[in-house]
Amino acid sequence: MPHTEGSPKLVILIIVCLYLPFIESMHGATLWGLNWQSPALMDALRDYLIFIKLGMVLLAGYLMAFKYQTMQNTIRHGVLRAAFVISTWLLVAVQIPMLLLGIIFGGVLSSPADYVHREQTFGNETVYVYTFDPGAMGKAYHYFYIKCPEPLGRYQLNEVGRSNWMRNFSFALDGEHLVVKEEGGETFEFEITEHRCD
Repeated sequence: MPHTEGSPKLVILIIVCLYLPFIESMHGATLWGLNWQSPALMDALRDYLIFIKLGMVLLAGYLMAFKYQTMQNTIRHGVLRAAFVISTWLLVAVQIPMLLLGIIFGGVLSSPADYVHREQTFGNETVYVYTFDPGAMGKAYHYFYIKCPEPLGRYQLNEVGRSNWMRNFSFALDGEHLVVKEEGGETFEFEITEHRCD
């Protein structure tokens, strides 16, 4: 069997391909809460990002399986090598099913973007509505936010309130109140004074 040289770059690549997607997924918000342009854009970006993360994890698994001798020659200390191998395969085994579930539920089974995300500007204020609808698995809600601009195209969401799901509704700002009207139903008012942009 020919001798293979060690390659620190290989070990670094495996670490990056495994730990970067894992840390980003554990954060909860897309790209560590970047909040760039709009929630709808960040939601769409998350759908593409799942495929990129899956590709990175599969690459790390491939490198571990087919470049094992090179990795073994790079990490010569037995305990460190065993810890690296075990943690690597554990992260591969955990992330692949989770990312596949994210692809199924996040992309294939998700609601249309214009149903989930609604945004409307009234003068200097922008109101954003997020519809959380788990389908038959739970209760649906509408979350209302004031969207505040941040430097470099970023934004911050200040939550105003939550309402039960409504089939058709409209919303508008009336002074210090956000008025939400359900078509042929109730009217809700949320105080926005404390939630305005600074």
